[in-house]
Amino acid sequence: GDTPTAANSLPQMPDALVRWHQRGSNQAGIRRVMGVERLQLQYSWYCDVLPFVGQQKLHDRFDFSRPWADPKNVRLTTEVVPEFQNPLDPRKAWQGYPFNGLALTHFVGVSGVEDKRNVIAGKLPRSDDRAGVFGYDTIARPEEITDGQSNTLMMIGSGELASPWVQGGGATVRGAREPYFDSLTGFGTTGSPQPGSMAVMADGSVKFISADIDPTVFRAMCTIHGGESVDLPPQVRPANWRAGQ
Repeated sequence: GDTPTAANSLPQMPDALVRWHQRGSNQAGIRRVMGVERLQLQYSWYCDVLPFVGQQKLHDRFDFSRPWADPKNVRLTTEVVPEFQNPLDPRKAWQGYPFNGLALTHFVGVSGVEDKRNVIAGKLPRSDDRAGVFGYDTIARPEEITDGQSNTLMMIGSGELASPWVQGGGATVRGAREPYFDSLTGFGTTGSPQPGSMAVMADGSVKFISADIDPTVFRAMCTIHGGESVDLPPQVRPANWRAGQ
C-alpha cells in the first residue's frame, strides 16, 4: 500500500478549510466561553471545522457553553482527529502535565507577522498591515485578502510546538516570528524530505515551503493586505497532501 505521508493526514483538510472559511460571517480563531478568561481554556477554530471533516457527531457532543476542561467535555478532547494531524509525526496526544492525553494537531492558523517582542498577531485588528487570516476574535473574510488568496498563507505546520487541537489562543493560531523555520520554535512539518513545512493557502491550494525561502517573501505571504507584490519563488512549490511533499 501507500506509505503514510503528511498528505494522507489531511485528505479533506484543505478543502474543508476553504468550505468553512467561505461559509460566512462571525468566524473567529477562538470560540469563547462566557465567564472564562484564560485563552487556553477557550475553544479553538478547529472545533468549528469538525463538521467539515466528517466529525459532526464529535462536534455535537461538546457543550460549548462550558469550557473544554469541564468534566462533561474533557473526555472528548482525547479524540484524535486524523485530518488535524500529520501521520509522519508520532505525537498523537500530549504526554504528561498539564494536558495529559489531549489529542494534538500539527498545524496552526496563520495570524500574521510578529515583528516586535510584545506583538501578538492574533490580537491585532485585521486592518493592521501585519495581520494575517486568523485573528483571535475575527477571521479575515476572503474579500479582505487583498494580497491575493493564492499568495496568502492560511494554515501551516506547527513544527515542534504541537498543541491540543481543542485549545484556543496561541496553541492553534500563531504569528510568524523570526527565525520563521527555527528547529525548536518555528514552523515545520515532521517527516518532510527537506526542512520546511506543508501549508494551505487561502484559496485552498497546497504548498511545500522550503525553510531557505527569503524571509521577506515569507513575511509577505503571512499577511492579508501588507501591500506587497509577491511572485512565489521556487522555494514555494505545489504540493500534494497525499504525496507529502
